[in-house]
Amino acid sequence: MVKTKAPNAHEHQFVSLGQLLQTIWGADDLEARVAIALEYIQDNYPYSLLWLGQYDRFKHQLVTKGLREDPKQGFARQQVTLYPGDLMEQVVVQQRPILVPDLKGEPRSGDWATIAKKHDLQAAAIFPIRRKTDCFGVLVLASNHWGLTPSTAEKSTLMTLTGALAEGFYQESLEQQRQRVKKPSKPLFSLLEKMEETSGLEARLQLVVDETHRFMGSAQASIYWFDGQTRCFQRRAMNQWKRQGSLSRAWKGTQTLLADDVKGFYQSLLSGEMVIVGEAESSLKAGVVGRLMSHIQAQSLLAAPIMLDGELLGFLSVEGAGARVWSKPEKNYLRGTARLLGLTLPGAEM
Repeated sequence: MVKTKAPNAHEHQFVSLGQLLQTIWGADDLEARVAIALEYIQDNYPYSLLWLGQYDRFKHQLVTKGLREDPKQGFARQQVTLYPGDLMEQVVVQQRPILVPDLKGEPRSGDWATIAKKHDLQAAAIFPIRRKTDCFGVLVLASNHWGLTPSTAEKSTLMTLTGALAEGFYQESLEQQRQRVKKPSKPLFSLLEKMEETSGLEARLQLVVDETHRFMGSAQASIYWFDGQTRCFQRRAMNQWKRQGSLSRAWKGTQTLLADDVKGFYQSLLSGEMVIVGEAESSLKAGVVGRLMSHIQAQSLLAAPIMLDGELLGFLSVEGAGARVWSKPEKNYLRGTARLLGLTLPGAEM
């Protein structure tokens, strides 16, 4: 009779990790996956504080997504700002784990230096939650003892675990993108119907900027008319939305815009091109962008020409108070609305 070999500790750990990964993947949502992972680490590793921060690339900070700690510690930090050269930014950018013997004495700890002193934390292991080239956050395992570090096997297990969590973050981001996708066709048809029911040029212009603001969200919407004799863009309409019983922030941009002051912008509109100034892209040269954004006092801009038979009548724009990435549906909506204006408004009284 052949005797079966009893599984050793390594084989048992491997089987346990496989079961854990199946549990994580089978969880209903990201919060449940994070909770399962942190509970496993808490039960199997001698760390007094486990913290998982989700990376917000727009604000360049980590936001608390999961936490396990000694109840006496009272960890209350919700956001951790990333500073150039600090440990957390290094993990996010380089996407490699870092072992720290003493957080309190590490000059690159950033916000975690304050956290470590308050909670008497010393040794820490910091892991990126990464999938391919994307970093979704950081996992911090901190101890009250100096120099505690995970073994090679433990480090491998933790990296496998953070990889599973990264897949969960990735799936959540895909779902959020699907939910955020704006389909411009339906709002454009709705706008056309409302314009047919609205009489008067000013009322129609106001309708357009209000509906444009509704589709774009937080951006300010404006319509400028172009006077060929003075070569000047004159603002004719802008949205004024009520917030908590008062009008939205007062518009600080210019009422008029001289074509000669922003020649690149004017030439783009004259050629029928959309002008884009966003966080990661710009259709204008840097010098033109600076002058243009100084005039309108905004950080991001999307402008589409209003044209009829090749003649520039003006432009429809949305301006953001902060840096912004303009999506393809947003660009399509603005371009379509500007064309709609060019076709429906020339017959009205200017």
